[in-house]
Amino acid sequence: MRSVALLFVLSSAAICLTGCLSGSTTAGSSIGGGTNPTPTPTPTPAPTVLSISPSSGLTAGGTAVTIAGTNFFSTVTVKINGVSCTGATVVNSTTITCSTGATGAGGPYPVSVQTGAGTGTSGNIFTYTATPVPEVISLSPTSGVPAGGGTLTITGSNFIAGGLSIKFNGATTCTVPTYVSASEVICTIPALTNNTNNTVAVTTSGGTSGNLDYLVRTVPTAASSIYYGIYSNDDYCAILSDGSVDCWGDNATLQNSSGSAVYIPQLILLPSGAPLTGATKIAIGEDYACAIIATGVACWGYYKPDGSANYATTIIPTSSFGGTVTDIAAGVGFACVLLSTGNAQCWGAGNNFGAGMAYAGTTSTTPVYVSNDSGTGNLLTATTGITAGSTYACAVGSTGSMWCWGAIDGYNGSDYNVLPVVFSLPYGESPYANLSSSPSFTCASDPTNTNEDYLYCWGALDAGFGSPYQNFNYTAPNNYVSPADVVSMVAASPENICILLNPGASSTIYCWGDNTYGELGNGTTTGSSYTTPVFNQAAVSLSHVSQIAGLCGLTTTGAVECWGFGGGLGIASPPAYSDVPVAVGAWQ
Repeated sequence: MRSVALLFVLSSAAICLTGCLSGSTTAGSSIGGGTNPTPTPTPTPAPTVLSISPSSGLTAGGTAVTIAGTNFFSTVTVKINGVSCTGATVVNSTTITCSTGATGAGGPYPVSVQTGAGTGTSGNIFTYTATPVPEVISLSPTSGVPAGGGTLTITGSNFIAGGLSIKFNGATTCTVPTYVSASEVICTIPALTNNTNNTVAVTTSGGTSGNLDYLVRTVPTAASSIYYGIYSNDDYCAILSDGSVDCWGDNATLQNSSGSAVYIPQLILLPSGAPLTGATKIAIGEDYACAIIATGVACWGYYKPDGSANYATTIIPTSSFGGTVTDIAAGVGFACVLLSTGNAQCWGAGNNFGAGMAYAGTTSTTPVYVSNDSGTGNLLTATTGITAGSTYACAVGSTGSMWCWGAIDGYNGSDYNVLPVVFSLPYGESPYANLSSSPSFTCASDPTNTNEDYLYCWGALDAGFGSPYQNFNYTAPNNYVSPADVVSMVAASPENICILLNPGASSTIYCWGDNTYGELGNGTTTGSSYTTPVFNQAAVSLSHVSQIAGLCGLTTTGAVECWGFGGGLGIASPPAYSDVPVAVGAWQ
């Protein structure tokens, strides 16, 4: 019996050893009486949807969304309330991006993600809203040239691809409008008219946005004339070659701005946003300036003579005057013009006596005739020029007569004359057609008289000029000017006088008076009662000048160079002063 049992055990061991070593089993085979089960592969898990961002979108579709969840794989189908979300992209196993399809308003709705392993569906987490009107925030660039071209980028909100169009002024299409995102669209800028302000709006199937301004302008490289503020040492304007106007200095009111001074040239705009154009002459008063234009007179700055206390440019039409305006002057709160009829009109604060009203203290916000007989008659029937100081005005007639009115120190033994009176120069000299005023004195010369050696000034002359009025023999000993030279232009500033001789290639500027801030432009700060030439930065007399105004000269190439007080130099971050001329910055 023992041998039989042993044989059975050995036989079983042999069977096991053979099967185990071969690495195989037989389905349903038993070892020790048990059964070995058949293995099954692990199934791929179905996706789950946890959230969607943003949680709402437009009924027109096109809302870019990001879906968070698990078990996302390469091939997916995304639907929101059964509407396909196009362009579904698996970023990784937990993130999908897509763009919502169009459907009706409603929700919240479930979001489903389908893969080969199944479909995962969220709760109600996404809402469709009616298509909102697009909103625009900014343009880049904000200006361009008339030829157009280049890309215009518009930022805002609620942009969609459906029904997208972009137009200038509601009519001219910005070509190739392209949807970039719900906050950005772009297009190619079309050709537009020079010196115009153009509105830009975005239209989608949700409606049309508000407008943004786009300025079209070819910026001139040259000025045609320059002007000086009689009330300040460093306020200037220039008429550019296209008739537009740039102003600079430390008086922000001259630059349509309520902020800090902008020292570099700034373009003067109309209320429409378009540049002021067609200017032929400018007068700068206190905190405002006015220009003659084809349709009348344009004024800008804060305290304008019409009484408006704002920075907007206002237009006084030609119909408000007694004729076409041919010359203009500005003081403190008042302005005066000469007309094609030969008459003069003023408006503004008559309490400064410069407005030529019939009685002291009279103020008018509209132009009235300057009268010498209590307002019943007209005056200055053949005038050729007009000038103004802070509180007075003077005009000269074609026959050489000189008329002045207002408050001017030392004149005819009186502080002021409400109505114009004839002004007689010493020695019976006349005619005088070349007028220039500072806040408190005026100078005159005759640019046609080759035998004239004198420049006559009257009023409160400071810095060693003398008072009440004085004749300057600018060809006297110690002066640089030759008796053969003719004064072509006079520029009077508060404590200085400059004259321009022989405009053009052979021109020379001479100045005298105070020089604390380099007002003489001769490389020093030492004052002089004699005429001294203005030097350029190479210490050579500044030449090729066609016009002077204050402490600036306009060259024959249209460039402007200024000296003296830093605020009037026309450059960014100016020094306190410059004792030699420096070039004004780029025109705008």
